[in-house]
Amino acid sequence: MNCEKALDYLKGFRRNGIKPGLERVQELLKLLGNPQDSQKFIHVSGTNGKGSTCYMLSEILKRAGYKTGLFTSPPLHKINEMFHIDKNIEDYEFALVIKEISYVIEDNEYLKNNLTEFELLTVAAIYYFKQSACEFVLFETGLGGSLDATNIVSPLISVVTKISFDHMEYLGSTIQEIATAESGIIKDNKLTVLAVQNFPEIEKIIKDKAFLKNNKLYQASSEKLKNFQNCFSYKGFTEIKLALLGEHQIENALTVLETITALKDLGYKINICHIREALSKVYWPGRLEKISPNIFLDVSHNVDGVNCLVNFFKKSYPEQKITFVFGVLKDKQYRKMIELFAPIAKSIYAVKPESERALDPFWLSMVLGEYGITAKIPRNIQEALDLALSEISSNDILCIFGSFYLVGPTREILRRTLV
Repeated sequence: MNCEKALDYLKGFRRNGIKPGLERVQELLKLLGNPQDSQKFIHVSGTNGKGSTCYMLSEILKRAGYKTGLFTSPPLHKINEMFHIDKNIEDYEFALVIKEISYVIEDNEYLKNNLTEFELLTVAAIYYFKQSACEFVLFETGLGGSLDATNIVSPLISVVTKISFDHMEYLGSTIQEIATAESGIIKDNKLTVLAVQNFPEIEKIIKDKAFLKNNKLYQASSEKLKNFQNCFSYKGFTEIKLALLGEHQIENALTVLETITALKDLGYKINICHIREALSKVYWPGRLEKISPNIFLDVSHNVDGVNCLVNFFKKSYPEQKITFVFGVLKDKQYRKMIELFAPIAKSIYAVKPESERALDPFWLSMVLGEYGITAKIPRNIQEALDLALSEISSNDILCIFGSFYLVGPTREILRRTLV
């Protein structure tokens, strides 16, 4: 089985859709010898900031000398990005992992007919990191906590990043229901880290769950943050520079530092020099990524994410209106997103992300019209970029955002165009 055949094999499980629950992952892992039981996981749930938090932590741990696996989703370009140890998994390694797991699946009719694509990827990550003898695994949830496939693990530390409204069809329609679902990663007699939150109800739910599960709670606090011109300090961590843009990333960094504190309390050796070096050089594609002096990419795809993006532009470019290339999935709260960025928009190109769930750009343009915006509707992403780049001046700011399925293809095009 080569990489292409492995991808085809994976795609065959899309027919099973999205199924909350752990029974299928549990069955497959049991047949593989339960590789998750002998690994040290840091499990990360939440609405926004999961990937950035995981990536920052993995970079710190690697610099501290720990072999660290990183599982995040979705990928921007290739599925290999989901499996990371120092670098993304190689095609031949990915194919081999899927091939070995497929032998077990093909002998089990229940798994063949019920396992989902994400569940298979989750198991593949656990299997790969076990085979690679990782000392730590940073494990990002897919959808929520309680019934997410990744919740099969019993982590050293459970990390809950900022919680807001997203994936309500699976997690619940209220912030309390979403927070309860996200808190499902908290296990008995472990440690829990809680990020800075916008809703006091969330803090209570996570604190109560940590108490019931006999967890020591480490809570990030923006009140302990001291910002300077080019760096910040937080509690005992001083003179930290962060390469990632946006105040929301500083909040994510506070969550990271609380997690490092928890690890140090467990006896792991991590020095301030490891933290400073990692955070000053961390590079996480598609997250408020400045790919040229006036072009930004951002995968923000929910209301809280767009609010962070808008706040960045208001603070960094207070006198400027922004040209946006915007595309979104139809199950997102796009009206509320538009309310946030419409006041700072100079012009908008409505495009269709490369997903079956994408909102039709003609419908999107009609909604934008309700906010007094006449959007341009290019035929595809390439045409949107060609038009935008030809129409903006050197002093204009261009931002492409709204979905992983827009930013990924855009990034590929711009990397070729701007070389």
